[in-house]
Amino acid sequence: SHGLYLREEENVELHKKIAEQMAGRAEKAEKIMHAKLLQANKMSSLGMLVSSIAHEINNPNTMIKLQNETISRIIMDAKPIMHKYAEEEGEFYLGGMPFEKADKSLFESIAGINEQSLRIEEVVQGLRDYVTDKQGSEKKDVLVKDIVARSFNLLQSQIKRGKCAVQEYLEDDLSIFANQFNIESVIINLLQNAFRAVSSMEEEGMVII
Repeated sequence: SHGLYLREEENVELHKKIAEQMAGRAEKAEKIMHAKLLQANKMSSLGMLVSSIAHEINNPNTMIKLQNETISRIIMDAKPIMHKYAEEEGEFYLGGMPFEKADKSLFESIAGINEQSLRIEEVVQGLRDYVTDKQGSEKKDVLVKDIVARSFNLLQSQIKRGKCAVQEYLEDDLSIFANQFNIESVIINLLQNAFRAVSSMEEEGMVII
């Protein structure tokens, strides 16, 4: 009977240990699930915030782009008239500059506005893609050069503040089979670390890819 009592006591102790282990695993699983839920909520909130900001940026940017196109057409129509006037009446000034110089400056300014407007579109779309469902598990062949270019667009202000030069030696056809936005996240983190390291140097440094 004493041996039976000991076995029963061992069984009780064993059941107790099993129950504790199961409770520990359940608690750990609950913590992991809670962390994932918090992360999902954060990404959802970030996605809504980015979409709202993107909308506020895209509206004036679209107007800038349309007005720039209108100004370009007006200048193209007025250009022959101004050239004829210059031939008949001699040099005149526009915006404090001789017509010949102003003529060139106008078209450079229009091209610059259009280029920067397109860049704003790319940056905003990049932010939208980065925080939306496009981060999913979809994998495909992606060009490394394109991913690096998108990452650079998102980090332009940081690059300028860091006063570091960037040299890129990637092959045009270099591709990998991966989720584009997961890889982009990794590259952004690597570039940020590189820019911070270079910015901490006394002399101007360089990031080479």
